[in-house]
Amino acid sequence: MILTDRSRIEADWMCPRKRYWLTEYDGGGIVPATDAPPLAFGKVVHTGIEAGIRYDAEGYAQGDDSLTIMKTCSEWDTLSADQQDTAVAIVIGFFVTVWPEWMRQYEPMAVELELEWEQDGVLFMMRPDLLLKDKETGDIWYPDFKTFTSSLDHRKYTWSLQQQLTMLACEQALGVPLTGAWIQGLGKGSGRKGVLYHPLVYGYRHPGVPGVSEPTFGIKRRSGFERFNTKTYPHGGIKGWIQQLHKREPEMVAKIFPRSHPLFLNRHLMDQVLPHIIGREREIHHIKKEDIDNPRELFPMHITNCETGWGKCAYFDACHVPIITKDPVGSGSYQLRTPHHAAERKVWDVPHD
Repeated sequence: MILTDRSRIEADWMCPRKRYWLTEYDGGGIVPATDAPPLAFGKVVHTGIEAGIRYDAEGYAQGDDSLTIMKTCSEWDTLSADQQDTAVAIVIGFFVTVWPEWMRQYEPMAVELELEWEQDGVLFMMRPDLLLKDKETGDIWYPDFKTFTSSLDHRKYTWSLQQQLTMLACEQALGVPLTGAWIQGLGKGSGRKGVLYHPLVYGYRHPGVPGVSEPTFGIKRRSGFERFNTKTYPHGGIKGWIQQLHKREPEMVAKIFPRSHPLFLNRHLMDQVLPHIIGREREIHHIKKEDIDNPRELFPMHITNCETGWGKCAYFDACHVPIITKDPVGSGSYQLRTPHHAAERKVWDVPHD
């Protein structure tokens, strides 16, 4: 059986050489030894939200706190203090403002459920963040979490392989139609000259006049106001701050947690795309079976994606620094990839977490 997933397919589309490093090098692939800051931040937030959802949906973590679980992530210590505060605020904000609304309409159907779907000898491995079932209609929805900085690009997700392939895989694996998906945005705030601006993390406070008036709080700088970290908010810390913002500034909070328009499975599109994916996976499988001195050369480099407007490819050094290319793991820049899907772990004889 040929195993594949969305990550390696998209890596191959972007640059076949990137796909080689990610999943084919030395039989299983490599990943950077240190995650890029945006990826590390996203992993931390995802862990916190997943832990909170599991606690609410399954009760498996009785006595455990989602924030405590989030802080056990290996990536937690790589974040700056501001990033850590932001991650905490996003997770708390989600469960204060978004999750209760969802639970009024939906019930959790599955959290990080491992799904498999076989098509023409290729096994597609998927693990959607969450599946929700409408309490009245029975409709099944797939919400996907995305952190963002400036704005959530709603349009691109209509054509996203992750959403389209996951919806199709859910239908095939579960044997029931999926109504659709949406993107749940998680705003990271913005930075300017090294200063974080995030209304859930920092607010403004007027100290008042001792014995005459109490301190006054707001989200905008005004005369006599000073910037403060909401951890020190006297009426409940970060959670209390978010609760009062949710009541007084709902539009501002909504901008931090935007929800995309509904995304629906484009069957005509997937009927066109799937044969090409399956053909390419078979081609790569054939390459792996051949006794080739330098299989890397059979995965051409797309140099237009080596360095783009949003930064360097994670495998830039593996491709362009000869001493690292020769031994990427021994150089310390990369480490062997750990398989995360059940089918792949079984093939590698790696025990489950």
